[in-house]
Amino acid sequence: MNLNPLKLAFCCALACSCGTSSKFDNSSELPVEQNKIEEAEKEPETVPEISEEVSWKDIPVPADAGADMTWEFQEISDDFEYDAPADNKGNQFLEKWDDFYHNQWSGPGLTEWKRERCHVTDGQLQMWATRKPGSEKINMGCITSKTRVVYPVYIEARAKVMNSTLASDVWLLSEDDTQEIDILEAYGADYSESAQKEQSYFSKKNTY
Repeated sequence: MNLNPLKLAFCCALACSCGTSSKFDNSSELPVEQNKIEEAEKEPETVPEISEEVSWKDIPVPADAGADMTWEFQEISDDFEYDAPADNKGNQFLEKWDDFYHNQWSGPGLTEWKRERCHVTDGQLQMWATRKPGSEKINMGCITSKTRVVYPVYIEARAKVMNSTLASDVWLLSEDDTQEIDILEAYGADYSESAQKEQSYFSKKNTY
């Protein structure tokens, strides 16, 4: 595979004109009693024991590196084991991340990425969206790695997708934006309350 060095980006983005709020159909496809029966019939899952003393950095990579090859931990990796307030994220965050897109593009469509729309709290990177006052635009969070990665590389991200018609994304992007690998691009809702219309097309196009 011939790829330019890529930067890792976490962001939420607005793909089309839609609202910031949404609703789910929380009904189950099976009756409650049937669910209970199926749960009882399931074999108990075997959860591997991981000592609290073992760092996440020491957990083996679940992918074959290839003949005579081994994976090496890269310091770009981050489990967000620190706090980084939205208005002053500090050196530990800023050594690895820029709290914006990887160039000066402010965002697609009605999106406007804002530095203050992300922070790290309780060991989690958190981003949120708000309506720009007096506008149809949405202010949202985006962070980009300061170090570029080169193929071959193994990347793993754990993310909670927003209950929204906005997209939750983890990307790899080339410097000129001509090459993109989507690790995660997902829409958590299929109905926009503010727009009062169905948006299921996007919720069915999730990429993992």
